[in-house]
Amino acid sequence: MAVHPALILLRESAEMRSIASSSLTVKSVDDMVEKLSRFIGRRELRRLVKAVDTAVRYEISQALRSVDLPKVFPKLTRRFWSRVELHISMITDRVFDSVASLEDLREFREVEMDLARYTARLLRNTGYEHAEDLVYGFSIMIEYDLWLVEKVVKLGLDELLEKLSERALTEALEISSYLRYLGFAWISATIATLGIIKEYKVENRDTLSQWCREYAEEVDSYIDTIDTLLDDEAYEVIKNLEG
Repeated sequence: MAVHPALILLRESAEMRSIASSSLTVKSVDDMVEKLSRFIGRRELRRLVKAVDTAVRYEISQALRSVDLPKVFPKLTRRFWSRVELHISMITDRVFDSVASLEDLREFREVEMDLARYTARLLRNTGYEHAEDLVYGFSIMIEYDLWLVEKVVKLGLDELLEKLSERALTEALEISSYLRYLGFAWISATIATLGIIKEYKVENRDTLSQWCREYAEEVDSYIDTIDTLLDDEAYEVIKNLEG
């Protein structure tokens, strides 16, 4: 799931709230977190917040201050995900259990879209020249979240996993890799952009922001590809064309 980095920032940074436009009050932010907590669980969110807080002091700070970001980025990405992966897996399981109907899916979509709009506004209001790269990256993570949950609601988790294994295993592995890079690049660049970390190399923040767009474009492409392979009619056409 991708919504959790933004939720962590919303809960932890008073500066983010002050940046937001007056049309979104602190109360509306709290309401948004409250609604989403119904799907992801308060205890799970607290544990993830603690893990990411530690990552800010280590992996994220190192990425933003490194003298050789391209070299250390893959290793730091692996370390970051090893720190948070268990908590995100628990939250993902909780979402799959909580979103059991099309009505639940509609509510989940509304809350995530509210979160996306709010996060986009925060980023744009900083005046950062690469804010749109971060907005785009986050929008694709949200799109992936919604796509995945919708597939689970419509197909069921077992059928989805079976189809992915049979039809799109390589694509599923590839999108997972790009999502990891995107998630770490996005939260690192966003934390710097919003002033949560004060000391960082500007060139590293800018590079991470630009990587966000590149990784997001790959994720977007893979979503379309996997979606096609999961469609029974489209898959049969592809199989017939392949002979």
